[in-house]
Amino acid sequence: MADQRVRATTLLLLCCQAACSTDTPLESLPPIEPHPLTSVVATSDTLVANADAYVRVFAPNKNYGTGDSLTVRSFTADANNRYSVYVRFDQAAIASQIGAGQLDSARLELMLRDGSALPVAGTLLNAYRIPNSWAPGGWTETGVTANCPNDTNTANAVLNCPVGVWDTTGFSTLAPTDQALVKKDTRGWVSFDVTADITAFLAGTANQGWYLAKQNNDNNERMVFWSRESSSKPRLVLFVRRSDSTRPPIPDQPNYPDDSLYVVTDPDNPGPIYYRRLAWIQFTASATDAEV
Repeated sequence: MADQRVRATTLLLLCCQAACSTDTPLESLPPIEPHPLTSVVATSDTLVANADAYVRVFAPNKNYGTGDSLTVRSFTADANNRYSVYVRFDQAAIASQIGAGQLDSARLELMLRDGSALPVAGTLLNAYRIPNSWAPGGWTETGVTANCPNDTNTANAVLNCPVGVWDTTGFSTLAPTDQALVKKDTRGWVSFDVTADITAFLAGTANQGWYLAKQNNDNNERMVFWSRESSSKPRLVLFVRRSDSTRPPIPDQPNYPDDSLYVVTDPDNPGPIYYRRLAWIQFTASATDAEV
């Protein structure tokens, strides 16, 4: 605005009315109702795992829940010697982080520590939501084994499973929540879309976490991730939309000046064209004194 400057703190575009016919008076146009500003912000919140471990079929009663690594592995020569991973996040923390917001998406992420034993083309890693029927009593980080969700004595190398062994009936037909292609040169986070699972947890489905296993166990491949005992803990990233209550309140019915009729000239139509007010601008003093 050339040499004129005004200081403004609020600019509210209420609404506009398209051009009316030349014989339509302003008074006959439908009223335009102002709408309060609904402000929504997108945020991302990160939770770290509260339990993780890997299990080894070759040592079915041994626990691997206290180290700083999580291993997924397969052997061509011995189909039973497989490693898989369990990981879980606190349900109360998930619900608290989302609060009154709306979940847009959620991602389970693990930091790859070593992928040197993987093929260049990569291999598929599946993430399965653990059905509650597998272990109604839940699994524990220091008690989970290949045989048992909570072995009470993992030091004696025998089965001590008072609440029952894993009931993985139907596992062969269980569809993974998501899968990731992990390659020899993969670096950083390996990510899975678990939005559907978090939505189910919020709706009341028991949160037993996820089971990670290779899709194809017919080859010699291994990948190692950092566990929660490391500095690069498995994490759950929640993308949430929330109302922004920090904006100043907008009046429902601002006062319009009397001179709300504007006449403009259309080169193709010499008659008058009536327009509604396009914007309401409020100028107030402020500490920041933003210049417009």
